[in-house]
Amino acid sequence: MTQPPYPEPPPQPHPHQPWAAPPPSSGSGRTIALAVGGVAIVVLLLCAGVITALVVIGRDIGENISDALADWDPERPGGRDNPLTVGEGEGFEIDGIEYQPGWRLELNPRDQHTITGLEGHNDREDGASEYVFLDFAFVTAAGVEVGEVTCSSGATINHGATKLLRCSGYDRIAPGHDRIRVSAR
Repeated sequence: MTQPPYPEPPPQPHPHQPWAAPPPSSGSGRTIALAVGGVAIVVLLLCAGVITALVVIGRDIGENISDALADWDPERPGGRDNPLTVGEGEGFEIDGIEYQPGWRLELNPRDQHTITGLEGHNDREDGASEYVFLDFAFVTAAGVEVGEVTCSSGATINHGATKLLRCSGYDRIAPGHDRIRVSAR
């Protein structure tokens, strides 16, 4: 009796060979590297855009502040540091706004002094609209302030337009003032 031949032995794995080339990859590492690189580039571009926008905005704000400071003149007639002296009802001009004569100091229903009938006409050379806020200080011959009234346009006065100002006082102005100082804020 003859025996059947032995079966073929199962294939054995190749022994480790450190000098051999690595097995071919499926490419997933390369795909991940490209995705990470793409995200990094997008993030860098966004950051650069934000930084550029901030620099441009900051420069514009700085220029506007510099222009405003250059235009500020503490000696301008009618400014806070150089108020105009006017008589009651006299017309005057501050910063291109002409205030018409005929305004009056009167008592309001709360027994406080206020100014009525004050109109401002915008005749600025630059043609700009202007918001108006005025302080009227009532002063004695000795230089003592005996009351104050504030007036505002409430909105901008367009070039060429005339607007009645709203005024309010919180004092009953003592008699004896001999001059009125007006300044714009």
